[in-house]
Amino acid sequence: MNTADISIAIAPDGTLYLLAPDDAEGGVAKMRLSVLKNGSFSTVGGSVIPVSDGAYDRHSVVKAVIAPDGTPFVAYNDNSDDNNVFCISLDNETKQWSAPVKVASGAGTSPDVNICFTQTGVGYISYSDKNNKVHLLKFAEQ
Repeated sequence: MNTADISIAIAPDGTLYLLAPDDAEGGVAKMRLSVLKNGSFSTVGGSVIPVSDGAYDRHSVVKAVIAPDGTPFVAYNDNSDDNNVFCISLDNETKQWSAPVKVASGAGTSPDVNICFTQTGVGYISYSDKNNKVHLLKFAEQ
């Protein structure tokens, strides 16, 4: 696996999360979020990146973060969709990932994607476009 594509997130309660590729399903590498509890990791929500078949080679940048309320979020670019930047979150009731929300179009061939939350729960995503211009987006209530 390409170890450059690992993201670590710490929940407000100190719980460690790891976003990394694995090939547990039929030898096809897919990004998964795992949580460390009682000394071992377990998968959270199944395969993380819900693009077409979820294959690892569909994106080049992935970042995980845990919101102040404990909800995991993942931001990534999708190589099969013009490198657009997407965000997904885990539904705490169903334990399934949300449908991807496109937050930026045409980010470029190798965007740098980041996601974070303030202590009060305000979310931000940043990315660089094909002209190396940095964009900062604030989450809005729907």
